Amino acid sequence: MRDYERWLPKQTAEAFKLYGEDGVPLLVIEHEAFDLVPSLNDRDLADLVYQLDRDVARAQTEADDRSIDQALERLAELDAARE
Repeated sequence: MRDYERWLPKQTAEAFKLYGEDGVPLLVIEHEAFDLVPSLNDRDLADLVYQLDRDVARAQTEADDRSIDQALERLAELDAARE
C-alpha cells in the first residue's frame, strides 16, 4: 500500500491503513487506481501502471509458487502412503 500512497487521496490512504498487517488486497488497489486515472498527469499515470503491473506479476508468481509447493507436498504424501 505504501507504494500507492502518493497517488491516493488522503482519506483513501487513511482508510487503507485499517486493513492492518495483511495489507490492502491488490484488487481493491486496482479499483481505486482506475478511479484515479482522470486526475493523473501522464508521468504519474505511467508510474502507477508500472507499479500495478509489477505487483500483479509478483502476486501471480507467489500464487504459482504456492500451488507448486502444495502439489509437491501432496505428491510426497501420496508417495509416503504407498510405502
